Order: sequence, then structure tokens, then C-alpha cells
Amino acid sequence: MPFGGRILPEVIKISKQRQEQPGYEEAIWQAKPSWSYPTQGYALGVAISSSGESILVGGTQDEKNGAIHMFDRTGKLLWKYKTSEPVSTVAITPKGEYLAVGCEDKNLMYFDKMGRIPLWKQELNSHIKSLAISGDGAYVVAGCEDGNLHFFDSNRKVRKFVWKHRCDNSVGTVGITESGEFSFCGSDDGRVYFFDKTGQVLWDFRTGEAVNQISASGKCDIIVGSNDKCVYCLNLAGRLSWKHLTSGNVTSVGISVTGNCAMAGSQDKNVYCFDGKGNILWKLQLEAPVTKVTISKSGEYMAACAGDKTVYCFDKVGNILWKYTSSDFIWGVKISDDKEYILINGPTGITCIQMKHTFQEMLKGAQVRFSDAKRIGVDIKDAEYLHQQASMALAAGNYTVVYDNLKRAEDAMLIYNTALKKLNEIQDKFNTYSKEGIDLSLPQTYLDSAKETFRLGKYRETVDLVDKTSEVLTSTLHNHKLKKEESVKLVEEVTLILSKVKDFGIEVSQSEALLKAAKIAIETKEYSKAVDMLKRAGELAKDSLNRKGLGAEFYLANASALISKGQLTPKEGKVVEEYLQNAISEYLERKDFNRLGECYEKYASYLATLDHDESSHRTYLNAVNAAIFAYRDGGNMAKAVELCKLIKDWRNAAKYLEEMGKHEEAKEMWAKAGIATKKAVPQSSLITRAKLDVIESFLKSKKYFEAADALVEIKRYDEAVQVLVMGANDKRCFTYLMRLLYNLQRYDEMHKHCEKATAKARADFLTEIGSENLQFIGHIAIGNLFLSKIFGKAHDAERILDDLMVFEANYTKAVDEKSILSTALSDQICAIVYLLSGDFVKLKELIKRRGGDYWTDLKLIVEKLDEKNREGFGDAVKNFSNRHVGICYNIGSMLPDIAPRGDLHQSLNQLYPFNVNLHISQWFSRLLDLDAPKKLKERADVLFAERNWVSAANVYEELLNRDRFDTLDHVEIHIKAGACMKSFGDMEGMKRHAILTGVPYEDAVARIDAVLGSSKPTTETLIGKPAIVVNPDELYSKKIVVPPKMKGTEKAPEKVDNGLACPRCGKSVPRNAVRCMNCGKLL
Repeated sequence: MPFGGRILPEVIKISKQRQEQPGYEEAIWQAKPSWSYPTQGYALGVAISSSGESILVGGTQDEKNGAIHMFDRTGKLLWKYKTSEPVSTVAITPKGEYLAVGCEDKNLMYFDKMGRIPLWKQELNSHIKSLAISGDGAYVVAGCEDGNLHFFDSNRKVRKFVWKHRCDNSVGTVGITESGEFSFCGSDDGRVYFFDKTGQVLWDFRTGEAVNQISASGKCDIIVGSNDKCVYCLNLAGRLSWKHLTSGNVTSVGISVTGNCAMAGSQDKNVYCFDGKGNILWKLQLEAPVTKVTISKSGEYMAACAGDKTVYCFDKVGNILWKYTSSDFIWGVKISDDKEYILINGPTGITCIQMKHTFQEMLKGAQVRFSDAKRIGVDIKDAEYLHQQASMALAAGNYTVVYDNLKRAEDAMLIYNTALKKLNEIQDKFNTYSKEGIDLSLPQTYLDSAKETFRLGKYRETVDLVDKTSEVLTSTLHNHKLKKEESVKLVEEVTLILSKVKDFGIEVSQSEALLKAAKIAIETKEYSKAVDMLKRAGELAKDSLNRKGLGAEFYLANASALISKGQLTPKEGKVVEEYLQNAISEYLERKDFNRLGECYEKYASYLATLDHDESSHRTYLNAVNAAIFAYRDGGNMAKAVELCKLIKDWRNAAKYLEEMGKHEEAKEMWAKAGIATKKAVPQSSLITRAKLDVIESFLKSKKYFEAADALVEIKRYDEAVQVLVMGANDKRCFTYLMRLLYNLQRYDEMHKHCEKATAKARADFLTEIGSENLQFIGHIAIGNLFLSKIFGKAHDAERILDDLMVFEANYTKAVDEKSILSTALSDQICAIVYLLSGDFVKLKELIKRRGGDYWTDLKLIVEKLDEKNREGFGDAVKNFSNRHVGICYNIGSMLPDIAPRGDLHQSLNQLYPFNVNLHISQWFSRLLDLDAPKKLKERADVLFAERNWVSAANVYEELLNRDRFDTLDHVEIHIKAGACMKSFGDMEGMKRHAILTGVPYEDAVARIDAVLGSSKPTTETLIGKPAIVVNPDELYSKKIVVPPKMKGTEKAPEKVDNGLACPRCGKSVPRNAVRCMNCGKLL
């Protein structure tokens, strides 16, 4: 079928439901009645013989009288009998030879199949609500409104049961075994009673509410539906076999003769199907509450009617074979034992649907549609074959196979329409975008392939190719838009750069020529070409600056110019940060600390113009501190003192003034810091002998906390530290020690004492010391981890994170074994460990197990992250931070009260490195920076081009962990990460990334090989850009396992007698060692 441009063949007509719901898995065909009979009044009750040969209907004749109708399976009325009152319930034997009728005038009548006159008649004391008849018609049971059950035999001998416990309410449902040996009933008082033929109550069973219906299998498995929303299955002895709770009153039940299949309908709109053990085989929700269900003898087919005037027919696996919608309400539905006939009764009469006739009509309709398709040249071989298979199944009476093949045949036809529609829609898009001058050559190749497969009749393949075309087209349009925006932005940036570069007297004619050519390319909508030229123009200008050694000066000058403008836009703020980072890199390399301090100071002045919350204020303080240290290292002590005064860091200001020889001014600073100088009045004259005696007595009685507190009070801090070290095994003393050292800014000592406190725990993380001590050790480890990260001790940080992972494993195991109790802080420590190690599965499991506001708030953060709802995620993180972080003092800040008061963990949490919830909050907050993934990607790609496989793999891994809002193409990142890992021999890592691409594994591996083949070494190097402040990316980056060392690069391990060596440092280790004592590697 040749065509060009838009495809315009005819659309095949598909059954109405299939057109409206092309993706609906279960085709639902509308069934047509085989016959209907409009009774003059209501059809209140129906019964049908096993083969459908005899159909009994009871109801009303007019406003006063009732009527009984007998039909054959074709709908022919065999006879009719009028009664003085409406007929409320009927029953018939399996062969249709005898029938029983209950009337509202309290009369029970018994007929043979001829129906001329009743064989016998009995007036009872109350309205008859339910009837059942034995297989040979010998016995009849009737349940009445007054709570009595009556038992009759065919010679009218009445056996009236005398209840041991009279029912409080009417008997609304009854049953009898085929032999008549046993009978049973369900009452509105919520009980089920089981009797023998003599009327003896063998057992009774209580449900929670009124019993709506009972039914029994051939083995006397009794299924019960109750208003307590439960389905019960009872065995012959009256014991509960199984029970299932639904969401609404169970209105109707049924069970197969073998008991292997049971069903129930509920007011929760669901139809339930169970196996013999009570397992749910399937559950389907209808459009309205279910009023009646019925099941064939074999359990292969069943039906249900709902309050929306609809009857549904199911097979045993839950397929909806067809549905029938009435113009009036439906009161009941009944299926014959042989599953061929389904009766529907309601206010206007009775309707019969014959299964075989229904599927014959479906096949005829399908054949017409196939003929239409053939006429327009559609390849329908598959559909015709399936239709043939359906016809053969219909002859065998296997309606499930008929349904399955017919549905698949319809789907085969439907896929043609779907393919045609999709092709026309995508062609319209191509026509529109090609007019805009967009290069569509790549998606066009996919579209051409889709058209060819359509011509060949491969419609499913066509749909897949059109979907791929749409995906590529969307990507092309997105890239086009991005390139357009990028080119406009670059024109402004490059124009500014060239202007500034020319101010340094540097020739930029080549860059100007590229800028001019780029502007022409933008006018002709060649945005990709323009971007390439603009980038090249900027690089040439920057290269010229760098060759002259003026790059850092250029960046600093431009940043200064922007900052001097005052209030900056977010875009200008990012430019300032980028310029200063570039300048800092160069000044660091040159070791020009004064200019470095100027950069940091400029950055701090920029931060001061922003709106301040707690987090941004910490960033500002860090920037100022960085400037202070740079000026100090550059010898510009005066500038360092000036900035110390700016942030009220009186202690450092005093120290620098002392170094400058300005002792009097230093004395003022010491006084502001609340500390006496060395030249101040001697301590002995400031304190009384009594005070020293008190301290000495504390020390003698080993009251180290009290002694240290007294020493801090008189400002003998060094002595207080020594005393607290003596008592560091006590948690109060250790906490006091950490707070005192934090105020004294002796961070190395904090790290050393944290190391000592956790040293004993490294062999076995103290799971036997109790939950309180365990969480204290964990809290110390968290503080030590972030002290190590903040102050660049990467080696220690890796080892401590190993310790924390052991802590998590041992803690969770001990909690699961109930050897210790869980604590909130230990759980929070586990949460930050999961975040740092990238284990979101365990984090979600932890959140699920814990309750309370804290875990609810954390759950909301994770849910919004999973939904990729960035705005909601940001709000959730902010809410968590406001509610759970608490008071925290940043590095370099002073605690107003050094001594720990109250809860020790709260006292530790006031110190930035130890604040667990602050680290959780900041871990999530960093994900909001959408520019960070792009920068990581650029850095990783440069490392990849340099064939620095290990570093590149680490950055790609971190990138995948950071880009939670999918701003980048993760397939490409997984491919490159896999290529890195393959290059240094980590084949498992390569396989993991190949699988995570989501493309077929073989294709992913091929792409990895292709990327490796195209990778070429480059002379370019990536200059590390140190963070202006403490970098959250470094604090919270995912831990990457160091890959195996390449052959020929390993450090030869020391030879030891037992042949064991540390895999990291090569030092010998004992055979039973848990950790290397040299480097701390967990073995």
C-alpha cells in the first residue's frame, strides 16, 4: 500500500466497547437475550432445572393476586397457575419433575411438572421467605418470617422443628442436600443451623450479623454470606474451614458441587472467587453493589447482577465473557447446572441468555468486521486463524477458549486502527515542525521504518516504531529548544567576556568572527551550530587570558563588577559563583593567598545580600572563615583581624593581634571572648583557696564532671580538658569534653577522642552493651564521620562509614532478635547511614516499621522524591528541618553554655557534626540543586575522556544518586559508568549498569563496547575547583567501593608467615583479624 506523507486508508469498524477502550485488557461484549417473557406483574423468584429444560417463575399477577409460570428452554410457556396472593419464592428438582412454591398468604404448594393443580398444599403460621427441595422431590424445607423452619415429605407428613434456641428473627435462606439427609438454614439473628432428617440440631454457628444466603457443595461444605461483611466456609461438622472479610455486607454466595470453587458478591461492588482453601482466585470490582451471584455445578462459569441494572458472566479465571444491561432493575440471576442458560428476573418479567447463542452472535459480528478489513487490503491472517479456533471451541462448548480467541482476534484488528491513527498523528507533527526549520532527520528514519512495517502488515511492530519515533522526536524538539535558549544565553555571555578581555589589551579578533557567525546561525535557526561556535569563541578568549596569566584576575574582576551592582538575579548569582570558583582554582594553584582571601571575601559579600535563613547564614559564616584563613596564610593579619571582628570571632582576632604584637588590643578581644589573657592578673588572685579545695575534693572522689565544671567557671579551660579526658568513659564527661573542645575550636582533638571512644567498638560494635550505650557510640561515630569529612580526612571518613554500616547491621539484628530495644536516635543514625550508602530500600523499610510525626514527615519526603514532585519535596524537606533539626551551632560558632544540661544527645546535637537530623535534612536539600547534576556530568565526561576510569566511575555513580529529578539522560550515564567499570575489571558493576539502562541487555553491552571503542585520550585536564565553603556534595556523597587494582599496579603486600595481608595497604594482619590496625580497613 504505497503512500507518501499522511496515511489515509480506511479505519476498520471495531465493536463499540473496543473502540472506546483500546487498552482495556478484558473485552466485554454486550450479550443479547435468547428470549424474554413480559409477565403481567413482578417476577419475584426463579428456578431452573439442571439442563435448562424446565424454568419456573413466581411473582405477581396484579396488585393482589400471584402467578406461577412454567417455560421450556426455548421460552415457550408450558402452563400458568394463578394464586390468591403473590408468590415470594420457588424451588425445582434438578430434573424438573417436582416443584415447590411459597406464597405471601402463608401457603406452601407442591406441584408436579404438569402443574394442573397442587399435589398438596399446607398453610403455615407465617409468610414463607425461602424454600429448598431435595433431588428427588421427596423433601421440602421452608423458612418463615416467624423464625421457624418447616420440613415436609411428599405425603404431606409435617415435621415441625422445635428450636433449642428459638431464632430471634426470620429464616431468610434455607438449603437441603440432594438426598434430603441434611437440611440447613440461615437466620437474621446471625446463626446457621444444621439438621438431620429427624429434625435434630446437629450444630449451629454464629456470625456477627444477619445471614443473607447459604449454599452447599455435594460434600456439604457450606458457604455463608453475612451482613458482618464476612464470607464463611463451614465443613460437615460445623467447624470453620476458612473466612474472608470484605469491605461491605455479603449479599449473595454460591459454591460448586466439588467445593473447589466458591463465589460471593458484596455491597463493596466486588465479586470474589475462592478456591477450596479460601484463597482468592480473583476479585473484580463492578460499577455498583452486587445483589446476586450464581455458579454452575462444575464451577467453570458464574454470573452476578449489580445495582446498575447489569448482569456479568465470568469464567473460572475471572474473564468477563459478556455483560447484559437491562432497561429496568434486576432482582436476581440464576445459571443452569450445565452452564448453558442464565435467567434474569425483574419488575417486568424474565430474560434468558443462552451461552452458545450469545457467542455465535459474537463470532458473526467479528466475521463481518474481518470482511470489511479484507476489502481494504488489510492483512488479517492472524485474526482469521483465531476466529477459526474460536469456532471450534464453540462447537465443543468451551466458552473460555471462545472468549480468549475472539478477544485476541479483535485485538489483531484493533492494532491496525491503532497503528493507522498513530501514524497519521505523528505525520501531522512532522509536517508542523518541519515548517519551523527544525532538523528532523533522525526521527524521520524511524518514521520511514514505521511506514514500511505498516505496508507489510506488521501492525504491532508499527506501533512500537511510532512510539520510538515519538520519543526521538520529543528528544529532538527538547534539544532544539535547549540549544535555542543556550545560544541566546551564550551570545550575551561571550559578548561580555570579549568586552572584558579587550579591557586587558588582548586581541580577540578570531573570537569576534566566531561570535558574528554564530549570530547568523541563530537567525537561520541553526542553534546547535551556533552553540558550538559560541563555546569555541569563549574558549579562545579564556585561553588568551590564561596564556597571559590573567585568567584569575579576569574572573575576579567580573565577579566584583557584578557584586557591586547590588541585588543580583539568581542567574547573575550563579555567574558570580562560577567566576569566583574559577579564580579560586587558579589562586590556589599559584598559592596567592591574599588574592584567594579577596575571592572568599567577595563571595561572602555576595551572600550577605541574599535573604538569610539558618542554612544560608551558615554558608555566609563559612565563606568569611575561609577568607580569614586565606588572609592569615598570606600574612595579611590585619585583614584577618578585620573579618574576625565582622563575625565577632573575638578569640581568633585576639590570637592574630597577639601575633602582630598588638597586646593591648588583643587584651580587649580576649575580654570580649570572656577569656583572661596570659598577661592578665594571676589566677591565684582571682579565685579563693576554698574554690581550689572544692575542685581538689572533686578530683579525689573522681567526680570529674563537677571538677571540670568548676574549672570552666574560672576559665581554666586546658585543665578542664585534661580532667574531662580522665573521665571520658562517662557519657556526661565525654559530652562535656566535646562541647568544650568545640568552643575552643580544637577540632583535631575532638576527632582524636572520638576515635578513642569508638576504638573498642571496631572489633564487634558493642551489641551486648545495651541499647542506650549502643546509641551513644553510634552518635559519637556520626560526629566523628562528619568531623573527618569537613576537615578533609577522607581516609578516616571511609573507615568510620564502614563502622557505621556494621553498627546498623548489628543494631537491626539485635532489635529483630529482641535482645535490645529500638531507640529513636539509633533509628535516625540508621537512616543517615542508608542515605550515605544509597540504600533507599532499607530506608523505606525502616520508615514503614516506625511510627510518629518524625517518621511520617520523613516518609512524606521520600514519597515526594519518588513522585519526582520537586516543589512538594522541597516543602517536605523544609517542614522536616523546621520540626526536627533543633538548635545547632556551626563550625567556628560559640556555645552560650558549654556544660551539657539535660539530655546528653540533645547537647551533642547542638554541635554541627553530631546533629543527625540536620545531616538528613541537608542530604535531601542538596537534591534540589538542579544545576549540580549538570556540573557533575561535565566533570565525569572530562574524566572519561582522559580515561581516568576509576574517578569517572565514582562521579557517574554520584551523579545517578544526585539526579533524583531526572534532569539528565540516565541511559547514557549508565552506559558510561558501565564502560568505566569494565575498563578496570569490575564486570559485576558493568552488568549492573547494563541492566539499569532499561534497554535489552545485549544492546546495552554493545553500546558499552562502542563507547569504549570511541573513547580517545585527551591532553585536557580538569582543574579541581575547591568548594568556596563546606561542600554538601562532599559531606553527603554516596560511598563508592574502590575497584580492583589493575594488573601491574598493585602494591606488593608484605610477606607474612600466615599469608594474610590487608587488601588496601598491604600490611600483614592476623588470620582472625576483623579490621586492619594500620589503615582501619574492614576485612
